[in-house]
Amino acid sequence: MTTKQKAPSTARKRTTRHAKAKEAPDAALQAGERRFETVFHNAPVGMAIHRLNGEYLETNATYDELFGYSKDFTLEQLIEMVSPESKESTLAAFNAIANKEESTVTFQGAFTAASGETVHAVVQLSLIPDADMSEELVIAQVIDITELKETQKRLEESLTSKNQFLAAVSHELRTPLTAVIGLAELLRDPDQDLSAEQRTDLINTIVESGFDVSNMVEDLLTAARQEAGQLDVVSVPVHLQAQTRQALEVVHGDVDVLIVGDAPPALADPGRVRQILRNLLTNAFKYGGDDIRVDLDSIPGFARAIVSDDGPGVPSKTEDLIFASYARAHSKESHPGSVGIGLSISRELARQMGGDLVYLRRGDRTSFILTLPIHRRLPPQPR
Repeated sequence: MTTKQKAPSTARKRTTRHAKAKEAPDAALQAGERRFETVFHNAPVGMAIHRLNGEYLETNATYDELFGYSKDFTLEQLIEMVSPESKESTLAAFNAIANKEESTVTFQGAFTAASGETVHAVVQLSLIPDADMSEELVIAQVIDITELKETQKRLEESLTSKNQFLAAVSHELRTPLTAVIGLAELLRDPDQDLSAEQRTDLINTIVESGFDVSNMVEDLLTAARQEAGQLDVVSVPVHLQAQTRQALEVVHGDVDVLIVGDAPPALADPGRVRQILRNLLTNAFKYGGDDIRVDLDSIPGFARAIVSDDGPGVPSKTEDLIFASYARAHSKESHPGSVGIGLSISRELARQMGGDLVYLRRGDRTSFILTLPIHRRLPPQPR
């Protein structure tokens, strides 16, 4: 009798264990689905699930933000937005998946987003079974590499500019050196019947050409030290009017330069200030008009030297190149190979001394404005 009473209890236990055993895989499956949903919708890369025919089933927020298209946007429409240079590889990848020739393919492509901007991306397509195993789906993972591509493009452009710059340096160094050698040989030739005045003119030209070479070499060395982080500047009281006059002594031009006004002493490196002013004056002589002047004044906390001329200035479309290393914003035919480094290092020098150098086109005048911190005298200490 006792045995008959326990039998139903044992059967119920078996049934319970069987039910729990059946529920365990279901619970694990549901937990896995929840984890997938969490990963899918919070992934930092764009993710999309679509059928082999291209019908989208689901996309995550990153994918939507990357391309900006609505949910009903089809895969065929997206492929139409692929740039011409990457359309062939993109179509080949999608066809390999659609025809089940590959289970996973990875490729790079450029796509046009809804905003009209180009999106460069690394895309991986993988075949996955549907939840009920009735069909195979495609999961796409998209990594945005637009910024990387833009950086790569800038580096390539910089390399091209640097190569052009090296060619320009060779040209500009060779020109004055050729003049120095030619004139020196002329002076050395005993058969040349030169008057004292002619000899003086030749010697002056040699000296001026020597200054040209020296100035270019100084700019090149400064640029190299800046790139290596090894450029040091001193901070002492500097009178801008005196530095302007000294800079004019080594810069030769066809017009006179008017110095107007004065500025309080600046706290700067006198050698570097002269280098900046020399570059600004050289730029004005090469590309400016006939009316060149240097205005000296001050604004709160800063002394200023404004080098201006009545020339045509820089074309508006190339203004952003004025201070770019190895670039030349001007295109004046009389100086086709002008080295595009003086303004770049001049701005860096000004900033390293606590000031700045900016370009301004106002009315019919072009100005480069150098600002440097004013030297503040400390009050005498009580004895």
